[in-house]
Amino acid sequence: MVVVGAIVGAAIGGWMNDSWGRRISILIADVLFAIGVIVVGIAPSPAFIILGRVFVDLGVGMAFITAPLYISEASPTKIRGALVSLNSLLITGGQFIAYLINLAFAHHIFLTSFLFNQDRKEEAAAIVKKPYPSHEIEAEVEALRLSVKAEIAEEGSIGAGNIFTKINNAWCNTVVH
Repeated sequence: MVVVGAIVGAAIGGWMNDSWGRRISILIADVLFAIGVIVVGIAPSPAFIILGRVFVDLGVGMAFITAPLYISEASPTKIRGALVSLNSLLITGGQFIAYLINLAFAHHIFLTSFLFNQDRKEEAAAIVKKPYPSHEIEAEVEALRLSVKAEIAEEGSIGAGNIFTKINNAWCNTVVH
């Protein structure tokens, strides 16, 4: 989803850069970011999250095409290349850090589910104790238990049918929502 929105945003951003200029294009990208974040933040359903992500992704594509152009045109000749390279380095570095954070949290979430599936509830509860305050641990363990129970109950229905049926069944899965 991110890639498609960014591609469309980059295509629109290139045209906007030539038609309206760099500053206006950056401002429009910022407005798209803001709208997308607000929509995702108040989203009552997954459809609104996707809609918000479309706005954010359009802004990402526009900013990726516009920011290096603006930096190169507004910076002194002696440091122009360094500034454009620094922009790319910081974007890539930020994405790398985001992947590391996702990796750290994904391990925690999937490990606890795996342990519950393997009937190793005490080990899963010990892992849940680390990030949660003591008064929330029991509720989190119960929520995890119910989630795993629902996943096991619906596992057979998700595996049947063609790819579109599987996607639809997975989307309707209560664990996903």
